[in-house]
Order: sequence, then structure tokens, then C-alpha cells
Amino acid sequence: MEISLVFLGVLISVTGAVNPGGRIRFTEKGLNYANQVAIDLLSAQVQGLHVQDQHGSKGKLRYDLTNLQIRSFTRPQSSLTTNPGRGLQWRANGIGIAMTGNWHYEYRILFKIKDSGSFDISVSGVAFNLDVTFGVDPSGRPTIAPTGCSSSIDRVRIKFHGGLSWLYNLFSGKVESEVKKQLINIMCREAKKAVLDNADPALAKLKVTLPIFKKMLLDYTLTEPPHFTSQYMELPVKGEVFWPSARTEAPFEAPVIPKDADASRMAYVWLSQYVLNTLGYVAHKHGLTSYLFTRNDIPEEYRFLFNATCVNRPSAAFTTCLGRLVQQIGEKYPKSTIELGLATTKRPYLTIVPGKLTGTFEGDMDYYARQPDGNRVFLFTANATLRLSLDAHMEGEKVMASVSSGKITTDIKKIAPGFGKFDPTSLKFGLDTMVHAFIIPQLNELGKKGFPLIHMDNMYLVKPELVLLKDSVMIATDLKHTALL
Repeated sequence: MEISLVFLGVLISVTGAVNPGGRIRFTEKGLNYANQVAIDLLSAQVQGLHVQDQHGSKGKLRYDLTNLQIRSFTRPQSSLTTNPGRGLQWRANGIGIAMTGNWHYEYRILFKIKDSGSFDISVSGVAFNLDVTFGVDPSGRPTIAPTGCSSSIDRVRIKFHGGLSWLYNLFSGKVESEVKKQLINIMCREAKKAVLDNADPALAKLKVTLPIFKKMLLDYTLTEPPHFTSQYMELPVKGEVFWPSARTEAPFEAPVIPKDADASRMAYVWLSQYVLNTLGYVAHKHGLTSYLFTRNDIPEEYRFLFNATCVNRPSAAFTTCLGRLVQQIGEKYPKSTIELGLATTKRPYLTIVPGKLTGTFEGDMDYYARQPDGNRVFLFTANATLRLSLDAHMEGEKVMASVSSGKITTDIKKIAPGFGKFDPTSLKFGLDTMVHAFIIPQLNELGKKGFPLIHMDNMYLVKPELVLLKDSVMIATDLKHTALL
């Protein structure tokens, strides 16, 4: 039972802003699967299990039960269901267990009486009902507590061997009745103890952050206690990306995640655009969205574009360079190469509408001439806006993304003294080349690494489906536990 309770707690854990950045739902189908896994794990571990020796005394009687081993275990009929507004209900009946062991006792009156032997005990028709509720502690981790329990046993059979067992077996009915009474009391006591002493402390140690691109962390603490309806349990999670050494709240709130009553799959995960927008905010704030771009960053066949002096290329379809597109570059800095200092001026942001993902980057591009002697001279600054259309799909437990198209617009923001004015549209060809030969490939490489979903130990997703909704992404999936492979 303890194993199962901890499993349920871990399942629930895998699950600020006024609205949560994410939402995790486990449906009736998913809870039934969790119950199946719990029973399978329990059955596998109980069969042949050696139970700790028991020693005790009562008045003048001292006894020892040793070499206790479970010989057989009958799987119960069981169910794990929601208790709307309250928590979960775990019901099981038809449990059977058979055990062997050795017994020894000493009884002192005027003299000492002692005897020893072995015994067989079987318990059948065991049933229990356990209700638990879930909350959230100050750190955002889930808590679990028992709210009700009942148990019953249909039959207990005991047979003694060795010593004066022929005599003890005459009174086995009375012993069986006492054992049955004690076991009924013990079952709920131990179930509640397992919840409070094992499952709840295990939840208190759960990791509630996930590394993102080796530099940032995703916070998936609970924003409030789990919700329970007649069809599913749901966990609202923070869903915010932050910088490990300097955590601050994002200066914007998460949008409302659309309501959805679907419960046909085992589990659902909603990620609002808030999750990726906090990633963009943190990356911008900590300088991860700046880069010094040189001609070596693009494929060799396009590098000539970033020369100040054009080179004749008879075999090429066209011959041009920035020194020809912007005449002053070629005249003032011949034989130089052009470098661009790229830096966002605002946080990158993502917009999600049904069936469509759009990313927007706004920033400055500082143009420099790298002269043959190694000196670098500032030329001008162009303000640029890059809009990208993105595709997203699931691979394993990660959301993968790729850029399907991109468009950049620019305006001149600052010009070095003496450089002179020029038409900003003359930069378009070089910028389009940079976008398609450098920026989009870099973003696609990042997209191939994927954005991880909240991880559940020993569990993986089966046939996950990704759907783009208003302001959010929904992943619907079934689950598979590694123990059942």
C-alpha cells in the first residue's frame, strides 16, 4: 500500500501570475492506468517478500515470530477515482495473502513454559477504502493527507506446526478471530501512516524546476491546490522560466488558458505562451539575445555579400556586396569586411492563435567595417523587426519547433559622423541573406533541442498530439510506465 501511495503522489507532483502558465490534467482513464501500475508494482514486490521479524510481550508472555515470508498474493479488484472537490478515492477488494513463518513463546508463572514451531496463515477477502486529499505547501510542492479509511476481512485461517501444535490448533478459531480483529485495525492505521510518514515527505522533496538550455530553469510549482471533478484531476502550475541566480517575476501576466472538457486521453498538458515569453524575457535581460555576426557565420557561398569590395565571380549568377549596395562602404573602407553587432532592444515574444505560431524579435544591428589592419570602425545602426512563422510538433517528451518563413524590416537609427545618408532598402538583400542563411538555421538548431514537458519518472508519453489554441499549446497523450514494458 505504501508503494502505491508514493506512486500516486509522484504522479500528482508532475504537475506568481494571476493565471497559471501551465495546466496538467489526469483523466479517469489516466487514473485507472495509475491504479493498474500501482497494483502491478505492489504485486511484484509483495510476492515472496520477507517480512521483518516480530517480537513482543504481554504480561508474562513473550513471543517471537521469525522467518516471515509471503508465499502468495491475490490481486484485488481495485479502482482509483476522483472525489469531486475533495481528492482521490482508492477502493480495493478481494485481496488475498498467504504467509509462513516460525513461532516461539515463553510464559513465566512459578516456572517457565516455552514452545516453538512453524505456522501457515492465509487471509482472504480483504477490502479497504482510502480517501486522500491534496494541497500545496509554501514552496509550491504538493501535499497529501488521508481523510478517511475503512477496511474489512472475510476470513483468516491459521495452522500451527511443531511442538504442541495439535493442542493449539484446537483453539485456532479463537486465535483467528483475534488476528482478524487486529488486522482490520492495523490496515487503516498503517495506510494513514504510510500517507503521512512516507508519501507526504516524498512529495516535499520533489524537484519542481526543470533545466532549460543549460542556463535557465522552468518553474512548475503549483499555484494552488489541485482541482477535482467527476472526470479528472487538474494541476495549475506556475510555468515560468527564470534565471537561477537572479530570480525575478516577469513584468507581465499569463493569459487565460482556454477551457476544455475533453477527457478521452490519459493526460493533457497546456502551456500558455507565457512560458516561452518568460524564456524570451529572461534571455533578453541576461544578454543571451546579443551576438557579433561576421561573414564566417554564414555558408561560404554567401560570404562575398559582406565584403566592402566586390569580387568578380564569373561563374556566379550575380555579383554584388554591401560595398556596392551601400556606396559609402565601398568608397571609404575598401577591402574591409562587414560585421554586425546584433542585440534585441525588447524581449522576444511569441503569439499563439489556433493553428499558428508567430515569433517577433526587435533589435539593433550595429554595422562595422573590419579593416585589413584589424581595426574596427562603426558605420551605422539599423533598427530591425524580424517576424517568423513557426511550426511545432511533438517528439518524445519534447515540443520541437522550426521556422517556416521569416520577414525582416529595417530603418536607419544612427549614422557615424561623415558617413552620409543612404537608402535603407539597399540593405534588404544582405539582411534577407543573413536571416535565411544564419538566423533561421540557428533558431532551427535551437528548435531541434526541443522544449521539455514536465517530466514524470519512469513514465513516457504514448502517441502525443499537439494542438495550437488561443494563447496556448495543448498536448494530449496516453502514458506508459516502464515497469509494464
